[in-house]
Amino acid sequence: MRVLHLSTGDSGGAALACIRLHAGLRSCGIDSKVLVLQKEASEEEVYRYEEPPEKRSRWAKKILSFILLPPRLFKIPLSRAQYYLYRLERLRRGSAPFFTLPFSDRDLTRHPLVRAADVIHLHWVAGFIDYPSFFKKINKPVVWTVRDENPFLGGFHYRIALSGTDHRYRALDEELRKAKKKSVARCGDLTVIFLSRMMTETYGGDELVAGRKVHTIPSFVDHRVFRPLDRETAQGHWGIPRGKKVICFVSVYLEDERKGLKELLQAVRRSGRTDLLVLAIGEGKSPLVSGVDCLSPGRTDDPAILSLAYSAADLFVLPSFQEGFAKTPLEAMACGVPVVAFPCSGTEELINEKNGVRTADFTVESLKDGIEKALDIRYDGKWIRNDVIERFGIDKIVAQYVDVYRQVLT
Repeated sequence: MRVLHLSTGDSGGAALACIRLHAGLRSCGIDSKVLVLQKEASEEEVYRYEEPPEKRSRWAKKILSFILLPPRLFKIPLSRAQYYLYRLERLRRGSAPFFTLPFSDRDLTRHPLVRAADVIHLHWVAGFIDYPSFFKKINKPVVWTVRDENPFLGGFHYRIALSGTDHRYRALDEELRKAKKKSVARCGDLTVIFLSRMMTETYGGDELVAGRKVHTIPSFVDHRVFRPLDRETAQGHWGIPRGKKVICFVSVYLEDERKGLKELLQAVRRSGRTDLLVLAIGEGKSPLVSGVDCLSPGRTDDPAILSLAYSAADLFVLPSFQEGFAKTPLEAMACGVPVVAFPCSGTEELINEKNGVRTADFTVESLKDGIEKALDIRYDGKWIRNDVIERFGIDKIVAQYVDVYRQVLT
């Protein structure tokens, strides 16, 4: 069984989930490879996409380059991908929401790794695959793990971004959504995997996946790399003063409004407690909220450093407004840390009375109440770790993916 994963990159939350699944499959003896557009790490069997070499002569290349110079200078599109790229660039003059395109000039179906694979597994592929050509030409089973809402939108990645956005973006989003639907409909063998019950209930009946095989497989945690470390050592690593109750927050970008760091800091301030400190791991600057101690040492994807952050904490807080199934609370629980979370996708099946608090709603007041409630409970860190391994350990989740691969191949 040869499985090829396609991912736009190999860093960031969704990409790391892809890479760790790939590593888990390889440890089970599955011939797994990953093809990415942007490669930063040096994981085994992860390959960066490269354009096939041109067969033209040196003079032919020079002539062609001269002919194409005016279109490049004046941004005259020569393909559908260029047309939408230039259109989006004109639209982005000013404040720009996160918005991606389903078109590219790459024909991935011609790539040797794609041709050699038995199963193609899509992950976060925005800006990498060309939907029209890929889904029309691919002639082997495709498994698609939906890691956000982008497959069911046009260019946005979460429905929350539609509200309050320039009407021109909304119009473009609808145009792209219809193009996606038309493209995906051409795929002969597609299996869709959602990360949570909430995502399955919300999108399992969507016209994009109508008549397709649908599975729910949650995110997983590798307990071999995320593990509890000595608390005093962990707090010393971050320079946390003695006597502080530490609340950990992790996001790729601290300024991502969907992740809710601002709401977390407001909830801490509203609690009136002076013994609380927020350890915010991520790129960028944390919002300044008066009266709240906050350390923001920067971003890391290193599980050993993240384990030091989780192990230094009394609580991990996930104040996200939307998620597929966040992996950070799983990592915190693998380090024996209880979690307080907004009721976003994935938290329903993850959180129970023995490992944390799921807030009543998405307000600052509800988050404050959840933090205060959790701080008053004596949690058993060893039980939390064992429970998350039993339910969401990488070996268990990898086995579910292997079952899906076997089903699509038969």
